Amino acid sequence: MKDRATTKQLILITFVAGMTLKIFLLPTLLLKSAGRDGLIVLAILLGVELLLLAAAYFVIKRSPDMTLTEALEKYLTKVGARVIALILVVYIVLKLLLIFTETRSFFETALFEEFKWYVMALPLFALVAIVAAKSLSGVARLFEIFTPILIVVLIILAVMIIPAADFGNVLPLGTTGGGGIARHTLSFPIWTGDFVLLALFVGKVRPQRKSFARYGIISAALACGFVMFFAILLTAAYGNIPHLIEYGHNARDLTILGSGRLTYGRIDMILYVIWTIGVIIKLFLYGYFAVYLLSYTFGLKGANSRLLVSGIMCLALYILTITVFASNTAAYEFVRTPIPRFFALGVQGLVLVGAVVLGLIVKNENLKLKNEGREKRKKQESNV
Repeated sequence: MKDRATTKQLILITFVAGMTLKIFLLPTLLLKSAGRDGLIVLAILLGVELLLLAAAYFVIKRSPDMTLTEALEKYLTKVGARVIALILVVYIVLKLLLIFTETRSFFETALFEEFKWYVMALPLFALVAIVAAKSLSGVARLFEIFTPILIVVLIILAVMIIPAADFGNVLPLGTTGGGGIARHTLSFPIWTGDFVLLALFVGKVRPQRKSFARYGIISAALACGFVMFFAILLTAAYGNIPHLIEYGHNARDLTILGSGRLTYGRIDMILYVIWTIGVIIKLFLYGYFAVYLLSYTFGLKGANSRLLVSGIMCLALYILTITVFASNTAAYEFVRTPIPRFFALGVQGLVLVGAVVLGLIVKNENLKLKNEGREKRKKQESNV
């Protein structure tokens, strides 16, 4: 039996994947670099996300039995399939690197004055290495368990932050002009494109609901809505003083200001720590697909081989985060350089076009088989 997720799990994964890398840190980065126009940039980026989602669900729905690697082998040969797999691995590794370093940023800026990442990160990397080598159904089950908790946390945090917002600060928009908005949009592609991951669910979903694509799009729209809402709250608080924004979790300061530290204590810290659960299970999912694609590329099979691949990958990422990307902003600065930026844009474009083309090919083939079956039945009936 194939290792698959359910449609319900896919919908919940869509919701969490659409938020966790961008809901708190991305609005901070956009406000700091683009000012109030960061909201326009974010709206454009989220629009691209929804296009990627629609393309992924399009092909998932039309290819319930053939996985992405099987489809690539069928239409691009094994060599072509392995090249595409490696490209996706590099993309996933960039995302993993960013998630790991931004997780460190949360603990360094929001929880501890002194935080020894090289020590504290070891259990996290070990856990990701172990879980990433497990089954997709097991990883997807974690989303089913924790997503309702994350939604409750988001709602409570929003209620705590709203009193700190002065919505008059959101306007005016468009002050940087079309060129400035375009430039900033092209600077942050790696923070979006999370729905690229959904294309890897082709042939890995147990069809249970015919309308699951509709619910998936609603789930993604809600996720994007949450991201936009928190970005508006941040802009409402800092729109006229963006120079005071620091790289890190500024939402923490808003919860202190909005709820009153003396009244509620630091209950917001508990909520933010709970929120990191969403980040960690997203790490598990990215890790799973990176291991899956690496194992496929090098023809490795079996649980022990997957664990070995996962261990080597996580060890390499750990070494990178304590050496090359040891500073708090090193990964952020790296992914904004031209090569990673345009690579991410290229992968997102490839997945967007490729998913639509693959979906149409499979749809036409299924229609052709259906018509051939109908003609065969007619001939049998006429012979009788």
